[in-house]
Amino acid sequence: YPLVLLHGAIMLPPLKYLILPSLGRSYWSVILPPLLIAYGIVGILFFSWRHFLRTGAFRQGIDEILMKLPGIGKLVKGLSLARVMRSLASLNNAGVEPVRAARQAALTAGNAAITWRLSGALTVLERGGTFADYFTFTGVLPSIKLGVVAVGEETGTLPESLERMVVQME
Repeated sequence: YPLVLLHGAIMLPPLKYLILPSLGRSYWSVILPPLLIAYGIVGILFFSWRHFLRTGAFRQGIDEILMKLPGIGKLVKGLSLARVMRSLASLNNAGVEPVRAARQAALTAGNAAITWRLSGALTVLERGGTFADYFTFTGVLPSIKLGVVAVGEETGTLPESLERMVVQME
């Protein structure tokens, strides 16, 4: 709605310009070039955001900064980890092998920084490590939650432990 009002204020000339044709032409010759430049800049910024800045290292850097912000950083990290844990619990419960389950679960984070950390630690699982070792290596979980993962693995109730952790995180 504010954009409609802004465009209406700029694009709809005053009444006198609509009545007098010679003034109308001068109005558009003055207003049109800056509008085209402004729309061009907005278009370039939108295209850059859609195709370059939302992927790769820039996105990862933005997500790292978001996780370090006071107040919302803990929330952003918690929600991303909750998605990963829920996916990991479902995949593990379905009998998917640990490396493949961790790889697929990492992609559900919705946070490029966490996905990068989790994907980088897959070698721990490939070498026969446990999920507790995997999450210790990534450094994304606090020690209490690492203990929950370790106990869940030892007792054979990892999916249930992860689900309880997700409920607490959410």
